[in-house]
Amino acid sequence: MVRRVSLQDVANAAGVSKGLASRALAGYPGVATETRERVSSLARAMGYHASARARALAAGKNAPARCLVASLGLAPDALGRSFYGPVLPGIAAQASSEGLDVHLAALPGAPENAARMLAQLVAEDRADGAILLTFFPLTAEAVQPLEQARLPFVLVNRHIDGHPVNCVTPDYGGATSRAVTHLVGLGHRRLALCLPDVPVSTVRDHAAGWLQGLAQAGVDPIDAPILRFAGHHERGAYTLARRLFDGSLGDGAAVATAIVCMNDVYAHGVLTAAAEAGLAVPAQLSVIGFDDIIAAYLTPPLCSFDPRLYDVGVQAAELLAAALRGELAAPRRVMTDLDFVCRSSCGPAPAQGGR
Repeated sequence: MVRRVSLQDVANAAGVSKGLASRALAGYPGVATETRERVSSLARAMGYHASARARALAAGKNAPARCLVASLGLAPDALGRSFYGPVLPGIAAQASSEGLDVHLAALPGAPENAARMLAQLVAEDRADGAILLTFFPLTAEAVQPLEQARLPFVLVNRHIDGHPVNCVTPDYGGATSRAVTHLVGLGHRRLALCLPDVPVSTVRDHAAGWLQGLAQAGVDPIDAPILRFAGHHERGAYTLARRLFDGSLGDGAAVATAIVCMNDVYAHGVLTAAAEAGLAVPAQLSVIGFDDIIAAYLTPPLCSFDPRLYDVGVQAAELLAAALRGELAAPRRVMTDLDFVCRSSCGPAPAQGGR
């Protein structure tokens, strides 16, 4: 694990006290030129960076705290166009009132290298606290460098089962349960949930909410299966839906009259497959998506759950500020509500034999 180089490490290497090393690096008078140059040279060679937290304390309690918004595994140019795009202005807007000085950094790499990437962030001491935006599946091991360094952080759209962390997550479970209730209220009894087969917390939340909704509505899970496809891409949902409609999935899934998708992109794949199969939406098939980013522009306009991502960003900045102020006795998970936007892709269940 990469360890942050401390001022004491530099002082020891230079053979001086920690206080003298600090004065040498800060440019205070009264330090011999030879000593100043030796300490500065060693600091550069050892990769020492002055602690942002120490600077803030020295400046006084009202000094702005540096908040690093880290896109883990996602390039900055892609971040703005992604799901997380609307989160950023929410963070920025709330940060000013919370006394946070926000800057953005990309941490490139693969999911298996998440711990190393965050360890490097710790070693560089780039901020007082961090908000992490990622599509990676995160584990307790991945965030261990942040916890060991006692660097406050907030996960957005991710939580870690069995390992409490500060995080802000849309209530996907509750919204998926509401989707079941809505469809059952329209008379549907043969349903399907379309999910990617990836080990991320959002997928688990959708699945748990689905099963909860079925139990509350009295629908047998056999009549409302969770259907999974490989990868994250729209093509996977499209291919799955084609098999669903031609009956090749078996287990009676082909007679589903309503499908809920984890996001609008997957729902677009389902709508495309339905059109190719000659299924009229919503007369023969109802479809619901999530995220409400492209939903209004699909054919027909898609019913979708809006996660209010701007508000998610606001909540993330608030939570990090509270952690930096020492106001949290334990890690806190904030769950935000989603708004159901009903358009033209849902309708009453077709009469028996209509499919």
